[in-house]
Amino acid sequence: LSKNLGLKQAFYSYSKNNSKVKVGLHEAKLGDFFLIDERLLGVSVDQTVGAFTFNVRGGTVMKNFARMGNFCSNRHLYGVVNSNFTENIGKKPGETNLAGLVINWNPNYTKTEKIPVNKTSDSDDEFSTSSDEFLESNDEFHVNHDFNEFGDFEDSGSALNSKKKHTVSLSNIGLIFYDEFGSSSYLPDNKFYTGALFDFTLPYNLFLQTGAIYQNMIKNNAMAYIVKVGKSITWSNASNTKLSGAYIGKY
Repeated sequence: LSKNLGLKQAFYSYSKNNSKVKVGLHEAKLGDFFLIDERLLGVSVDQTVGAFTFNVRGGTVMKNFARMGNFCSNRHLYGVVNSNFTENIGKKPGETNLAGLVINWNPNYTKTEKIPVNKTSDSDDEFSTSSDEFLESNDEFHVNHDFNEFGDFEDSGSALNSKKKHTVSLSNIGLIFYDEFGSSSYLPDNKFYTGALFDFTLPYNLFLQTGAIYQNMIKNNAMAYIVKVGKSITWSNASNTKLSGAYIGKY
């Protein structure tokens, strides 16, 4: 048993428009793919550029502040339910490290044009400038949110809504690159992951998610794959319910 004082988080954060940066000791995840759920000493960057979003995570994990109790909470695919840890966490910076990149592409992206504002006075100038900034910062909202998510708009009876209920469309493509590396005393075998995931929108508010991730590792190469189908329901009080089922396998 050891007792010591430590920090939970201590970082510098910067956010502007479509950019977010954290540098220092902080909790980090890598998108919604569960590859990282850890406290690291390093950097996290999220950047949106048009139809693309980039998530970057990189840093070192040490025993004194690790969140999950075993390095990055990742285990070999053959030992997912084993209660024993498969890696040890380093005690010094650089002994157990991680680096990851996720790239998402929205094929339905359409650029939002700014609305011109006539400038007639100093006060109007100030208003138009802030309005432009507002439109610019909310590009992501216009791109990623469909009014069909809200019950008040779904029953409008328009031809557009009717068409969407009976069409299948690709809503997102995600590429994953992730690596764990460090001292051979703690990570004797380098682990590298790469994969692709595809999200589809189906008729009647159904969604389909499918993809695969490949684990490259000495004597432990493997492929994990998933097929997930679900339905999202938005109620009149703006609450949301999601029902889904998935099949996950490995080769």
